[in-house]
Amino acid sequence: MAATTFEIRNRMAAFGWGFMAAWLGMVGLFTYIMGRDGPHPSQPPLLQQGVLAGFWIIGLTVAGHLFSKPCTRLSVDAGGTATLVRRTPLRREVETWPPGAIAAIEVRAGKDDEGDPYWHTYLVACDGAEHMIREGRDPDDQRAMAMRLRAALRLP
Repeated sequence: MAATTFEIRNRMAAFGWGFMAAWLGMVGLFTYIMGRDGPHPSQPPLLQQGVLAGFWIIGLTVAGHLFSKPCTRLSVDAGGTATLVRRTPLRREVETWPPGAIAAIEVRAGKDDEGDPYWHTYLVACDGAEHMIREGRDPDDQRAMAMRLRAALRLP
């Protein structure tokens, strides 16, 4: 196996994983407390149970979405073989391309949830598959990284 000459990591999803783990942990703790001590006498019990159920519904829905977003690591070895590892809290996928199987590295402009400019770098394989390998707010950083990756893959 050849030594890694270039590596890119995208760990943006890990923040969401941590946030949702804390959210579900706190909702679980409050559910335990309410089950142990009963509802607080200052408010109607059904209101308190309904609010807690709402937090569970929101938490599980958002957690399902955020836990499906992967952290990625793309590594290129000296021979030009590229390996992409996509990891979520519940699974790990590895995809490998031999030299010449990557068609392009593209930096695409987009917008985030609030409408601000946001940039994504995609790996485009010769079979047409596209994989986002990096994201961020700095277009110059994205372009520079894409140029280094193209050089490692020996792309034009």
